[in-house]
Amino acid sequence: MLEQGLVEELLDFHKRYNEQRINKDEEVDYTKGIFQSIGLKEFHKYLMLSPTERMFDDGKHLFQEGVEELKTVTRRYAKKQKRWITNRFLSNLSRNVPPVYGLDTTDVSIWDQCVTIPAISIVESFMAGSTCAYTPLPLQDTQSFPTSETSTYTCEVCERVFVGVHQWEAHMKSHRHKRVLERKKRSQKEAKCNS
Repeated sequence: MLEQGLVEELLDFHKRYNEQRINKDEEVDYTKGIFQSIGLKEFHKYLMLSPTERMFDDGKHLFQEGVEELKTVTRRYAKKQKRWITNRFLSNLSRNVPPVYGLDTTDVSIWDQCVTIPAISIVESFMAGSTCAYTPLPLQDTQSFPTSETSTYTCEVCERVFVGVHQWEAHMKSHRHKRVLERKKRSQKEAKCNS
């Protein structure tokens, strides 16, 4: 990410949007919108320095702290994604979900060979209902995961299925769920009034 220009992108974003907030004494809320993305929180102290301050030892130190924090949160995010995929698609043998395939994305110089071509083949075989040339990831026994992570919950209001109590509770508190619930209540009231 750093080699592909993350820091320049963060500096540009900071100059365009963040400085306006700071000049107005507005706190940056790292729980909303673009501010949630990996990189902004980790380099916040570095971004707050002037271009001159960034060149001195303190600036370089804050930059290195940002890099280390970036590595940590990226690893944590990748683990969380893998755990979510495993819990959602690979751990509950009773759920009817399409097979999940693992593709090797480590070397971008052979991306087409390792990712694009296999992905197209997998999707085409799935759509045609034919046997795929690639082997899907194996399903895993649910006993190896906490019950709370493999239990499924169905929201009848939103017509969605959730895996794990954490996702279920987050959904029940979400604005989206509340909006759908209100919309359905209104529709029911209108239907009663019209009949």
